[in-house]
Amino acid sequence: MQKRDSAPRPPLLIANALFPILAFVAACGTPSGTIAKPGDSTAIPPDDRTVAYTSDSGFVDKGIERIILTHADGTHKLRILCDSAYCQYPSWSPDGSQIAFTRVDKIFVMKSDGSDQRFLAKGYDPRWSPDGAHIAFVLQVNIVGPDVWIMNADGTVPQKIALNSADPSWSPTGKRLAITTGAGTGSGIGIINADGSGLTTLLDDHQSRRPAWSPDGTSILFLRNNPAAESSVLMVMNVDGGEVRVLYPGPAEEAAWSPDGKQIAFVDRTSRRLYRMDADGTHKYLLAQSGYGPAWHP
Repeated sequence: MQKRDSAPRPPLLIANALFPILAFVAACGTPSGTIAKPGDSTAIPPDDRTVAYTSDSGFVDKGIERIILTHADGTHKLRILCDSAYCQYPSWSPDGSQIAFTRVDKIFVMKSDGSDQRFLAKGYDPRWSPDGAHIAFVLQVNIVGPDVWIMNADGTVPQKIALNSADPSWSPTGKRLAITTGAGTGSGIGIINADGSGLTTLLDDHQSRRPAWSPDGTSILFLRNNPAAESSVLMVMNVDGGEVRVLYPGPAEEAAWSPDGKQIAFVDRTSRRLYRMDADGTHKYLLAQSGYGPAWHP
């Protein structure tokens, strides 16, 4: 999937500073818990039932994206993170204490309560390694297409590991990554070692993208474009590329495994609603009226 570009716009002058939050609640339904702003220690603590995602829906200054936390049990207890700037594509650190995210083609990191935001590197779509030592990300430096890079978690020692690629997803061991290959010309799915060696192509159909490695290491979620319907199908395959099967006929966009691998959060492309379902594609539940880029708390 192509990244969403946002051009900063001046903030609206709002007499009541709480109005954007109240508008969001009105749009998404009344939560059963509190709504907290960045740095509020009284907020509901993230746990393994929590999903972070990006949304600009329900706010007065629509178009300025925030990172939202919601409970995956459907109670919609919310916390608004990074509510004063364009923030996208959250990625939790393995211990759940920090979130890496994109802000206008730059990668930042913040504490899980939204405080202590700091710049790491140019790029987008960060993905924390399982041991917390590195972050994979995407950076485009020429017109050919984007590349996948890896850097230390503090933003130092960035290294390019895959040309013309995107959508990095770590294996549970942290030794390999699944990536979208041919990101600038036509997409497929490949696996590459974390040092940039040993690229193996799983799918070379020019239609598949956005891989997500399962927590048990056996499967990979991905999207397959359906040009005839102008939509994407959410699919899963074995890690060797075999036994490809449909989980959600679409139109789908972006999906993420729960930490135990039993559930999947995903976006319906038409409605832009965020859902969760069982890993076999059954029992779909609504998480948010509008959102994308879901990431489960580890």
